[in-house]
Amino acid sequence: MAGTYGAARYLLEDQPRTLFPLKLTRILVEQSEAALYNEIERILKTDPKKENTGFLTQIRCHAAKCGLHSRRTLKLDPVAELFVYDLVYRERATFRPSRRPDRKRFGYTFRGGRPTPATTSYGKFREAVRGASARFKYYLGVDIASYFNSIYHHDLVFWFDAGRNAKEVEKFGRYFREIVGGRSVDCLPQGLHPCKMIGADFLKRVDAHHRLKCALMLRFMDDMYLFDDDYEVLQEDFLLLQRYLGDRGLSLNAEKTTSGEGPLQAKTTIDEVKIQLLELRRAALEWEYGQLHQVGAEATAEKTEPLTEEQTEYLKELLDEDEIDEEDAELVLSLVGERAEDALDQLIGIFEDFPALARSVYAVAGHIGDKTELCAQLGRIAKERRALTEDQLFWATKIAEDYLGSSHETLELVARLHSHPASTDLTKAKVLEIPWADLDDMREEYLKGGRSDWLAWSSAIGTRRVARMKRNQLLKYYGKASPMNQIVAGCVRRM
Repeated sequence: MAGTYGAARYLLEDQPRTLFPLKLTRILVEQSEAALYNEIERILKTDPKKENTGFLTQIRCHAAKCGLHSRRTLKLDPVAELFVYDLVYRERATFRPSRRPDRKRFGYTFRGGRPTPATTSYGKFREAVRGASARFKYYLGVDIASYFNSIYHHDLVFWFDAGRNAKEVEKFGRYFREIVGGRSVDCLPQGLHPCKMIGADFLKRVDAHHRLKCALMLRFMDDMYLFDDDYEVLQEDFLLLQRYLGDRGLSLNAEKTTSGEGPLQAKTTIDEVKIQLLELRRAALEWEYGQLHQVGAEATAEKTEPLTEEQTEYLKELLDEDEIDEEDAELVLSLVGERAEDALDQLIGIFEDFPALARSVYAVAGHIGDKTELCAQLGRIAKERRALTEDQLFWATKIAEDYLGSSHETLELVARLHSHPASTDLTKAKVLEIPWADLDDMREEYLKGGRSDWLAWSSAIGTRRVARMKRNQLLKYYGKASPMNQIVAGCVRRM
């Protein structure tokens, strides 16, 4: 794999940014890529009408949004995940940006055989929106409500069918049908770059609609801005968009629809220091996404300018607020870096109160000085709070694995996370794949009885540091339960 760029590298570089990045997938793609491709080939050679085989129906998971709101999506097994990266990578030349100067689409393309940085594209999109709002008298901003969850399977296949090879279209349709168990809607997974590519390109027919009259349309994914000097033109286009999208089961988000006259301005209530910090945050994120791999706080700190004394004091004041809002909390976490060392109480408060920021707390948790107290506070949350999200349980486990070591207290924490009332197969799998010897008894029950699911696969990968003879004996019969079990067992036995 070294020295070449293909679907596997595409997946591995994107994987740290996916919603719930389990090490199981990374290990299998790194160590058993050929076996995964062999399984994909075996599946595609079968006839789903005659044989009881195919891509597995994937489990549902829920990524945190604002408050306790969540977005429903799928957690793909390694075979299904590699397939969609391979599919989009092979078809990358067909994902073309719009050539019309009055209908511009930003983001989610390939250049030089590699994906373009999405955040750089989003920055250019926002810059273009600001510029257009100064040139035209009126603007209209819209986005689609629950976009990925609302796309119908037959519409997705119809879009993909445009000029592509019939066999590839058949594979595409079969894959997106089987991973959701034959459901006709909500079949496009979220959080994966190739699926974002599909979602962005799916709306290109909107850009090209012959009846749109506005002088300029700018789009990033499902975030659209229309501009014209005649407000009635925008009203006509607004009605047309709703009819066109409605025919495909899609609707516009009423709460996010904006329109007005004159240049779009930043909120005047935001003070100058906060504007400076927001610009630093955007620069850090642009560089981070541009590399398409996980970047730690140290690397971000090296790339971005050091904060001034005034900016540092502003962050401290935000952290010390009794009721910090989610937007300010996200700003703090994106820039706090090494300053997190003495901010344990504040960061724990953010982790507890803002589930969507659990991942951001993980990103800076390595800088916290008192790891013993960090472990104790996470244990307290797991003990006292029944209403925890998958994000909180998953990223608390990641903090334990990567930063807290395998002490008795840490083992108690991960055991509590595993048995938490809100735990799911996904969050339990995160615990089971940690290769600590003290978790072997917990894993053993999932390795027996012919199971073939995330709990069994993660338990098998979690044995990778067990003595070879004992490990191979455990996996000998485990691998016979299913093709996926066989791939995982074969990978671990070779490690």
